Amino acid sequence: MEDGNLVSLSATQTLNTKEGRELKIIPVFVPNTDYLVGYQIDVNDLSGPEREYLEGYFLVSFVPTSEHFTEWLYNIVDVKMSKIDVQVSKISWAETPKSLAVYSRPA
Repeated sequence: MEDGNLVSLSATQTLNTKEGRELKIIPVFVPNTDYLVGYQIDVNDLSGPEREYLEGYFLVSFVPTSEHFTEWLYNIVDVKMSKIDVQVSKISWAETPKSLAVYSRPA
């Protein structure tokens, strides 16, 4: 399977491939919350290289830039830490030694 074969998500929690195959996707939540962070592909019915290829995918609702990833991670940590009354002020993500994305709580 080549990159780019994963084409579209449907409202019924499935993923359609270019080959017309329908794969189930599993919602992933912050533990002990109802905060949806993304989806994993259900690979239980797959085997071999196809399973190995698809089991590493994690689907999110944004273009995965460092800036978007930092905001996404901030929201996950904030939801989890709020359960123990900790307020998160900012998250920093260093993609390389010279590249840093920072997300702070909106004013």
